[in-house]
Amino acid sequence: MKILTKILIKRFLFYFFVLNGIFSLIVISSQMLSLPSVFYHINIFRFLESLILINLSFFKLQLLFSFGIAFLLLGISIRENREIYAIYSSGISKSFFRKIIITLSILVAVFSALVSFYIVPKANRERTKFITVNVKKYFLDAIQPKNFKNLPGNYIIYISKKNKNNMKDILIYNKKTGYLITAQNAILNGNYLTLLNGIVQIPSKEGFSVLKYEKYIFNLEIEYLKSYSFKDFELKNLLALTKSNIKEEKLKAISVIFERIGYIIPFFFLGIIGFFLGISISKEKDFLLAVFLTILIIYISINYYLIKLIQKGSLNPLLYIFIITVILFSISHYLYKKN
Repeated sequence: MKILTKILIKRFLFYFFVLNGIFSLIVISSQMLSLPSVFYHINIFRFLESLILINLSFFKLQLLFSFGIAFLLLGISIRENREIYAIYSSGISKSFFRKIIITLSILVAVFSALVSFYIVPKANRERTKFITVNVKKYFLDAIQPKNFKNLPGNYIIYISKKNKNNMKDILIYNKKTGYLITAQNAILNGNYLTLLNGIVQIPSKEGFSVLKYEKYIFNLEIEYLKSYSFKDFELKNLLALTKSNIKEEKLKAISVIFERIGYIIPFFFLGIIGFFLGISISKEKDFLLAVFLTILIIYISINYYLIKLIQKGSLNPLLYIFIITVILFSISHYLYKKN
């Protein structure tokens, strides 16, 4: 029994990790097509960091599909290899499989809670911050000597010489306000330019005024900000919003919290569904995979619809948990008894 248990667990883990690897490659390769062009100009380590953050952003679906399909493939493999008949003939019942599946399901469900409540929201926030910082940095680093450079927003900048972050003979023009700033020397530090020995020309109705300075710290703020959505808020912020007087904010926060809770529930049932679908129906692997994916996609669609109802205030969140639990339990119970 112990040997058989180890074999089944090892085979499940093999399918699980291979599927996660395949899904990661698919996600990364598909998302690379839509990356901002500036990402191809950053150094290799920051580029790899961006790919990791992208993969983590989609990890919830990866984990869900990998977990279910791994159990499906495990069931198919022991049926196709006729191992299931040898196991049953030795007196081992299907409750033996159920015990293994439930144990693995609980372990992965605990991990899925960490993924749902912390890892993915944190990755999305970091990805947003990463994109914002690196796009800004790209535009500032792209300033080249003896060229007029249009920056996002309203700025035009010109420099005669540049040595890393040190610049000489600077001209900055704000197209919106008409302000013109010049300097003999400047040092770039993030979004800030420390300007030395120059003038500021301020337009007015009567003409313009000129101010002379020796040192002036200028905020060359690039107007680029990629914001993250409500669903990526920290749990403590979401809990605070549930007490908001603004009904729309309150309902959104509640829907996000229960979506994160609801994500954990399928892990208690998908193992049973996948495994017993694999061993109980004598069909080709492709057909069973299509059936399982259909079940999963329909469930995800129903789940998405119910979350939207919570967001609108049309569905009690506790009723949402009850509905998805009944749906998954009914399918898993049917396949378990059918076998």
